[in-house]
Amino acid sequence: MDDKQTAGGRLGLSRFDPPKAININVSVPPAEKYLYSNVAGVSVSPWDFRINFAEIQPVGEEVVAHNVAGIVLPAEHAASLTLLLIQQLRNFERAYGLLRNPEWEPFREILNAVDEVVTTSDSVKSAPVPQER
Repeated sequence: MDDKQTAGGRLGLSRFDPPKAININVSVPPAEKYLYSNVAGVSVSPWDFRINFAEIQPVGEEVVAHNVAGIVLPAEHAASLTLLLIQQLRNFERAYGLLRNPEWEPFREILNAVDEVVTTSDSVKSAPVPQER
C-alpha cells in the first residue's frame, strides 16, 4: 500500500500533502441583540476556548458581577478573533485617539514597529516553506 492509499484513501492525498487554505468571503450581519460587558474571563481546554462576559457594578461596599453571556470556540477561531480585534483596536486608535489602557501600550509599540519594518523595506519577503520529503 503506498502513501496515497494509506493517508488519503480514495482522495489521492499523500500523508505529506499540506492542507490547502481556502479563502471565503463571509458577510456577518449585525446581531439582533447586543449585550453590555465590562469584564471577561477566559478558560482554555485542549479542545476549545471559553470566554465568559460579565458586567460588574458596585453595590454598596461590594462589587457584584452579573454573567451576561458566554461563548465557546475552537483555538483556530480564537486566533482569528484575536487578529480581528487587534486590527479593529488599531483602526479605533487611528480614528478616535489612543486607548487609555497601560496594558495595551507595549502591544501598540510592537505593532507600530512591525508596521515600520514592513512599509519601509521592499526586501522583506516571506521565505518559501520547506516541504517534507
